[in-house]
Amino acid sequence: MEDNMTAVDWLFRKLWDQPKDKITWWEILDKAKEMEKEQHGKTWDDAITQFIARGFNSERTVCDFDEYYAGNYE
Repeated sequence: MEDNMTAVDWLFRKLWDQPKDKITWWEILDKAKEMEKEQHGKTWDDAITQFIARGFNSERTVCDFDEYYAGNYE
């Protein structure tokens, strides 16, 4: 998976090229869920890092996440 590809993007691309076999699709879905969990973990870690960098200021704006997402997944 490319670093900037979301689990949903990866899932769509994998399923698009696969025969419509339910077992294969379930395996791909399980992999996508694993990838999504890893992405959430990275997002969490980055949020903690930013929290510390802000001097433990918990205020967050919507644009913080939007900028993070655009810079990492689009």
